[in-house]
Amino acid sequence: MFAKLKGLMTFSRPCAAWLRLTFCPLLLGLSPTAVFAQTEILNYHVEWRLIQAGAARVTINKTPTNVTGKLELTSIGLVSRLFKVNDIYDVNWRPDLCAQSSHLNAEEGSRRRETNILFNGPNGKTQYTEKDLVKNTVAQNAVAVPSCVEDVLGALQKIRAMKLTLGTSTQIPITDGKKFVEVRVDVQEKEDVKTATATHKTIRLEAFLFNGVLYERTARCLIWVTDDEKRTPVMIQIRMRFHIGTVTLMLDK
Repeated sequence: MFAKLKGLMTFSRPCAAWLRLTFCPLLLGLSPTAVFAQTEILNYHVEWRLIQAGAARVTINKTPTNVTGKLELTSIGLVSRLFKVNDIYDVNWRPDLCAQSSHLNAEEGSRRRETNILFNGPNGKTQYTEKDLVKNTVAQNAVAVPSCVEDVLGALQKIRAMKLTLGTSTQIPITDGKKFVEVRVDVQEKEDVKTATATHKTIRLEAFLFNGVLYERTARCLIWVTDDEKRTPVMIQIRMRFHIGTVTLMLDK
């Protein structure tokens, strides 16, 4: 049981950290920052096997010169007692949402880490630095990336200024600072998604982030965004093998 919970909570951060998807070929000529307000806050609850496992909050702030994002992920209840998670991820983007820098402060079980990424470092490479605050060690990495590359959270925002046509797919440039990949994203179906406050008309997307692409674990990543100009992410699911189960992030408000 503990091993399953540990795998769940360690895994839910890159998932929630999230869906940093992009649909560049489908742009309508809109500014990617035009579809959400100067400040927007989205709150989610995290479920696993019908257990309330955690809470996530995404905050987006935009100015004429840059956009910032924050993801806060915390475990709650039984999961928190067995494997506590308290992650805070901050990212800076250009106005076109190309990633510039990020900082992650992660507390996961007995681990304490700080990770900094410079996405547009020297010679067209990222600069990745991870400090283990328990072992007092530092790991560094660099990977070549294009001039505009996405982190997962920033790519999710770009979706919201794009036309999503059923049956289409595209490749998206994404990096976690250590690995650069082109992630395939499919626009699959229109579906109704019921939350605690409303039933939403949505479009279901699938991002092929797992199975050795950006993350090694075997899983599927599905995202439901509202079928309107806001493209609000209503639900995100990571469907893992049966013995682990499915992690669901559902919009609260």
